[in-house]
Amino acid sequence: MARIIKLAILVIFLALMILTLWMVVAHADVQWQYEIRGDGAIITGWEGDKPVGDLVIPSNIDEYSVIGIGDEAFKFSTGLTNVIIPGSVAHIGDDAFIFSDLASVTISEGVRSIGKFAFAFTNLTSLTIPASVTSIGELAFSSCEDLIEVIISEGVTSISDGAFLGCTSLTSVIIPESVTWIGVQAFLGCSSLPNVIIPENVTYISVGAFSKCTSLTSVVIPV
Repeated sequence: MARIIKLAILVIFLALMILTLWMVVAHADVQWQYEIRGDGAIITGWEGDKPVGDLVIPSNIDEYSVIGIGDEAFKFSTGLTNVIIPGSVAHIGDDAFIFSDLASVTISEGVRSIGKFAFAFTNLTSLTIPASVTSIGELAFSSCEDLIEVIISEGVTSISDGAFLGCTSLTSVIIPESVTWIGVQAFLGCSSLPNVIIPENVTYISVGAFSKCTSLTSVVIPV
């Protein structure tokens, strides 16, 4: 009789373990909204309550590699303060994090393009764009008023129109030698920026690129 009771308890325990595991897996399956593109997944949003605090974008969902973050995926995500984007993500969509409370973002090597308004109106304080990025979309980081430092790694070839427009706290920006073109109003209104070094390979600086940079005292342009 005792053995039967023990066996029954063991069966119940195993059943509860299986149920718990199923619940965890089920939750993992539904927490991301995503679309399948070829062999990869594009994250389009979050199931249920909006994420808050720290968020790590996964490299894989089920059997799919996460290859992109969709347009407006985390738009208006108030409370979201930090995000890590893996190298499997090739493209960050338009308006992906606009109007969120992001103070920090890690863009991993492997990301190739950043869409229009992707991080506009966020609370970023510093930013490093990795060498794998070849395209920064129009107004991608515009009106990030707490942004102080920007490092653009070698590999980016252009800084699009209004990319850093209205970043009023920006005091340091490193533009790599790979950049050949700086767009219209790219740094307009960066009123705290004291100096700029234009790389030798830049062949065109568009109208208003550094307009209203009222603290600008030094601009180095190659001859």
